[in-house]
Amino acid sequence: MERLLLSVRMFLKMPLWLLVLLGCTASVQAGEGSLSLQELQVAPRVTIAGALRPEAVARLRATNAVVVDMRQGEEGATEEGRAMAAAGVDWIALPQDGGVPASADVQLLGQLLAARPDQPVVLHCASGNRAGKLWAAYRINSGVPVESAIAEVASIVTRAPLLDAIRQYSSSEEP
Repeated sequence: MERLLLSVRMFLKMPLWLLVLLGCTASVQAGEGSLSLQELQVAPRVTIAGALRPEAVARLRATNAVVVDMRQGEEGATEEGRAMAAAGVDWIALPQDGGVPASADVQLLGQLLAARPDQPVVLHCASGNRAGKLWAAYRINSGVPVESAIAEVASIVTRAPLLDAIRQYSSSEEP
């Protein structure tokens, strides 16, 4: 039993890029008590998620999380913003489409993370694809190699056009 616990502890301490290299992927199958049906923790305080479950509001409020919604208004973002505000949850709209992430949006995400260093952040859209795309662009902007940034979000960014958009962002940001 001790040997098993030691193995599990070692596994949990491995960086995500190493787990991907070893053929392991972070699960996006969310269980009971999760925020969304698709959920991936990409940093100790940053989670990428698909559409949030109604019962997630209490957890978000209890953890003092800030929600960054990347859906368009017609996808329900406006209504969610009102519901989050009524529940006392910080909510920010940062709508994304399937194209190359805008540099201004990537910089805004970086400023948000820097301004709230101790606050959990949930980046979400309908499926997690657009949220993962913006996270990967942020990581590239932070100096992470393109393929490593893509590997971090590979289990949630599953649409080829969005992976292409991440690579195009990288090319557009090169000096």
